[in-house]
Amino acid sequence: IALFCSEEKGRLFVPNAEDKRCKVIASKTGKLIDIDVEAVKNAAQFFEVALILA
Repeated sequence: IALFCSEEKGRLFVPNAEDKRCKVIASKTGKLIDIDVEAVKNAAQFFEVALILA
């Protein structure tokens, strides 16, 4: 899970994130403090389930 202040920066630093099994979560306001905590929790749960099934 990668947290960025914008989707553009996320794509720049983690190109092809889905191919790398990485979830990029970006802030809508440009500030990391404003990242949607629920989106992070959901992404973390997804990866936990994927590890359990692997």
